[in-house]
Amino acid sequence: MTDLDDYRAWLQSLPRRGAYHALSPHRPYETAEEGYDRDAAPSLYAGELLTGMLSAVAPGLSGLCLEIGCGTGYLTCGLVDAGRFERYLVTDGSERFLDLTRAKLARIGRLETVDFAVFNGDDLREIAFDRFALIALRSVLHHIADYRGFFAGLARRLKPGGVIAMLEPRAEFFLMTATLLGFLPALAEKDGAPLSAAELGHVRLFDATTRFYLDRTSDKTGAEDRYAFTTEELAELASENGLSFHRMGAEGKTGYGDDLVSYLAYCMSFPDELMAKVKRLLAQSARGIDETLKDLSPINASEWLLFRRA
Repeated sequence: MTDLDDYRAWLQSLPRRGAYHALSPHRPYETAEEGYDRDAAPSLYAGELLTGMLSAVAPGLSGLCLEIGCGTGYLTCGLVDAGRFERYLVTDGSERFLDLTRAKLARIGRLETVDFAVFNGDDLREIAFDRFALIALRSVLHHIADYRGFFAGLARRLKPGGVIAMLEPRAEFFLMTATLLGFLPALAEKDGAPLSAAELGHVRLFDATTRFYLDRTSDKTGAEDRYAFTTEELAELASENGLSFHRMGAEGKTGYGDDLVSYLAYCMSFPDELMAKVKRLLAQSARGIDETLKDLSPINASEWLLFRRA
């Protein structure tokens, strides 16, 4: 039997939950899934970008693809549209996210090679197939409490030459940003526009968030976002599981200054007046960081990482 035959036999053995295979119980996201779908139009950018990265690191890679945590399909559409793999198993813990992704794939006419399953990362043992060519995760690993055990489980489900590809937040970005923001109250006072109590609250929340993401000892049960990873931690994951490690850069090929502004505005919901102070008082320092790193890798909020099995 071929890998495709084995995959189909395993998939057919799974129970169904409505329109989807069921590896896990349905788990709705902590906020309404539609709120993450800022643009209902299918985007091919992220999937096309990852396909290009695979061509650089694993030319000729083919077979079966597993995507974990498809969300609104931002990665899925371009990945499936590129058509590099025989079949794609697209999963998420939320049926609503699967609905959103399926609708987008239908809009671009790319459903014929796609299977869907409800799957929560805590149930990795339920994936009884170990010949995936690609396991793709866009912003997923940092949600997993036992990320080391989970990553080791992914590595065991790769075929020889297979790749784990993931986009993950960088601890270095959070540490650098928390450090810069620590100077903001004094700079704003000197500028004659001191931070309000509410603005100080936003700054302190970012500092607390950074400390939480970098903490490796606290009980993080109940938290949705749990970690930001250092480069050393990611390299250790590769080494522990016999994989090569390739840093591929940010999704948007931006620098630290751009990511600083976009992350604080859109991910941390800093209000416009506070963002104006950030741009006015911290822009020079951010430009200095980018200038210092111009011949090296920038400090981005998140980065694509490829791990390849020999």
